[in-house]
Amino acid sequence: MKILLIQPSRFRSDGRLERKKRRWLLGMTLPYVAALAPREARVQIKDDLLEDITFQEDCDLVGLSFMSHQASRAYQIAAGFRARGVPVVLGGFHATLAPEEAREHADALVLGEAEEAWPRLLKDFQAGKLQPLYQAERLSDLKALPVPRYDLLDLKRYKLLNIPSQTTRGCPWPATTARSPRSTVAASATAPWTRCSMKSRKSGASPAARSSTSWTTTLWPTASMPWPSWSASSP
Repeated sequence: MKILLIQPSRFRSDGRLERKKRRWLLGMTLPYVAALAPREARVQIKDDLLEDITFQEDCDLVGLSFMSHQASRAYQIAAGFRARGVPVVLGGFHATLAPEEAREHADALVLGEAEEAWPRLLKDFQAGKLQPLYQAERLSDLKALPVPRYDLLDLKRYKLLNIPSQTTRGCPWPATTARSPRSTVAASATAPWTRCSMKSRKSGASPAARSSTSWTTTLWPTASMPWPSWSASSP
């Protein structure tokens, strides 16, 4: 089974497709999805921002994960492969939040978290029984997360070689006043960046659609701005 995973680019306000030679930061979504595939599967990752999608790629199945600002390009890519008879799976934030729209452009959707749904989809696909909709039936066990397949990426295309790690996921329960996760990192020095706070709000979320948060931080100490003494708290 040959799987092609694509991160779509976006269309600019003038209608042109956004293209660059390099990205600043490395993303973990598609390497993580690749790690959920069976060992015997051949997985390729393509970044539409950095390289051309030729629609001649050797693949049995195409998967796209995208946000709303990438939706138009994702649907265009999906149409190109489906015209060749290659099944397309759509997932990510936009497909989860707008499934009725996304289903018109895909052979199957993965809504919410992928840990349980994506392997089940691949098993059905191999058996010739691909279903139109896959959604996580339970919350994921974060203790059993696989190591993302960063080996499938050309790391030279990224300006900052930070390897992202997943530290927490948002609260899965619907609430209009809750705020989760909340993580505060405080430093004792007086540099402008010595106190930072990350807060995310998720309201009306189903368990399968809870937010997933990952981040990396790079600090560049200098003679006038040395490394601070860190203390961390998560109230």
